[in-house]
Amino acid sequence: MAISVPAVFWLFAQALFNDWDRRPIALNSQHVGTVLVFVGISFASYWSQRTLTTNEAYSTASWSLFYLSYFLRIGFLVLAFTAILRRWRQDLVEARRRLRMIIVTLTGGYMLAVICAELLLRGESAPLLLELGNSLFIVMLLLAASVWLISAGPDSFSATLGLAAATADSGAAPVESLQDPPAEPNRRLGATERDWLQELQHYMESEQGYHRCDLTIGSLGEQLSIPEHLLRRLINQHLGYRNFNEYLNHYRIAEAAARLEDVAQERLPILTIALEVGYASLTPFNRAFKAHFQQTPSEYRRLAASRPE
Repeated sequence: MAISVPAVFWLFAQALFNDWDRRPIALNSQHVGTVLVFVGISFASYWSQRTLTTNEAYSTASWSLFYLSYFLRIGFLVLAFTAILRRWRQDLVEARRRLRMIIVTLTGGYMLAVICAELLLRGESAPLLLELGNSLFIVMLLLAASVWLISAGPDSFSATLGLAAATADSGAAPVESLQDPPAEPNRRLGATERDWLQELQHYMESEQGYHRCDLTIGSLGEQLSIPEHLLRRLINQHLGYRNFNEYLNHYRIAEAAARLEDVAQERLPILTIALEVGYASLTPFNRAFKAHFQQTPSEYRRLAASRPE
């Protein structure tokens, strides 16, 4: 079980920040196979170290397995860090952004330190003081997490992740629903914030700023002269979005769906529509479209054409 920790941490990182109340996580055979291969190599390395002989070739192979297993552990940590930080800039939930950094700094940093210490020890038992320091650090982590959960209340973890109640959507949602905010404002806006909100809506709806494929939360803030952290809070707390890409998809998918239903554009390639509404390529457009409508753009266009006038 200790050997599998870096691989499990990678899977945990993928699931934790994936808005899984809206997009369920399903481990595929590739995930499971990768973890099993890693555990197998690490297990073989462990036993080969325990049974080293004076045979030089066997010893070389054994040490090769040893270093390979630790190389893979560090690789899984890098994959986990990548999964945590990949959408950090697009994350609009401030508490969840802080949680990402805490997990990377404490959990990831601790695991990396343990791996490096084991590499330096080269399979030998750790000194007593190092074992004691390791145990004390784990106790402090568990104590801090327990105090936080008790003091913040039973719903604190969900609140930190910014999770909304899961909705059981069946079938394709109408285009009109994409044009409404997904949540009601949860606080009153000041005069400045109201002005910012009007500027934001004008830029996105009238000027169709979402057509820019390189639009980020930072460039949008610069365009509207709104500090990035305040713009992030405005979109999250007033409009109800938890991810900036989700906010952009709200507009892009709505326009794409309307154009796919338009008889006058029935011969226009789907790639052209995807590029014109703001996607850099066809793959992310197909993925976002299917996530909302449970249909590919081609299927959506075909069904729209078969509907009676």
